[in-house]
Amino acid sequence: MKWLILEIIIFTVLGVILGLFKNYYIIIIFIIGIVLFVFLKKLNYKYILIAIFGSSILISTLVSEITNIRLLPIPELEMKGKIYPIYKDTVDGEYYRFNSNNPNDLKQVNELKNNEIFDERNEDGSWRISKGTTRIDFFTTEAGVLTQEEMMEKVETWNFSELDKKGYWLYPSDFKNLEVTMIFKMLDAEKSDQSVSIVSRSILHDNKGEDEIKYFPNAYCGGSSYHNNIALDGKLQMKKEQYHADYVIDDPNKEIDLGNLYNKKIGFKSIVYNFGTNTKVKLESYVDIKNEGKGPYIKVHEKIDDGKWTLDLRESKMDECGALTKGAVISWGSPKVILKTNNLDFDLYDFEIREIDPP
Repeated sequence: MKWLILEIIIFTVLGVILGLFKNYYIIIIFIIGIVLFVFLKKLNYKYILIAIFGSSILISTLVSEITNIRLLPIPELEMKGKIYPIYKDTVDGEYYRFNSNNPNDLKQVNELKNNEIFDERNEDGSWRISKGTTRIDFFTTEAGVLTQEEMMEKVETWNFSELDKKGYWLYPSDFKNLEVTMIFKMLDAEKSDQSVSIVSRSILHDNKGEDEIKYFPNAYCGGSSYHNNIALDGKLQMKKEQYHADYVIDDPNKEIDLGNLYNKKIGFKSIVYNFGTNTKVKLESYVDIKNEGKGPYIKVHEKIDDGKWTLDLRESKMDECGALTKGAVISWGSPKVILKTNNLDFDLYDFEIREIDPP
């Protein structure tokens, strides 16, 4: 009887621990292994022990999903090399790579509350992002997953001139000079010009006066950002968001025609970096539409923000958030990069963010 009690305790504890790892490949391997072990050893009450083990894993996994409690992750089964690069990495710079086994890793991504994001894994390993309107936040390792309230509380200033001197929203390690690569397939869209946008250097996106920011009335300035866009019809476009939601928008690049990209697996790079002693910002977009994102990538669009993005500077309003000039550049880093779509479904294969040394 003592041996049975000990076996029950061991199987229960093992099941709870495995459930909290939330690595389903490892769980399946252990279930197979435990079942074989029980039958080969011909243990008494083998069906009871297996039932206890399975129940412990199930309950532990459900608790982990509901509460976001998770043990340290087991190393990935698949070691992935970096995606075909354009620029060199910054030494010890921040890095993010999509976890294809567990996209909501709860370390740098947590979209568990948004059912339309990572709601279905396809047979080819990609993840379906559906229902048209998407915002996925990818955080730095130092910041970790933060709620909007936590970010607002951590922000020391919303003043653009002070941010320009400081160089970041939250931490010196914030994403700033970036090469972001997305491998994906665009699907159903409301219109052929609907696009995928990679948004950098912002911290949150709420309009002035919204109830969500009533205790932080200047938080609408947190929407200042650069957008590198690629549309379903193959057009490329850049946007500068001065604050939320006031945009300076370039027309799509008419010199580039990639053709209709519907249901094509492609690679898209959004590169943003400072130069000229942080007085200018360059945006570059690259694509690989021939080799499914494996590379090489070809530059298809670029834009320099030198403080004169708009022809009519009366449209520039950066000074409303404390910038010294109306057309001031967004020179500071952010703890996150946002993947944004409106009225467009897509399958996501891979996503990488690298801090780079500007050329």
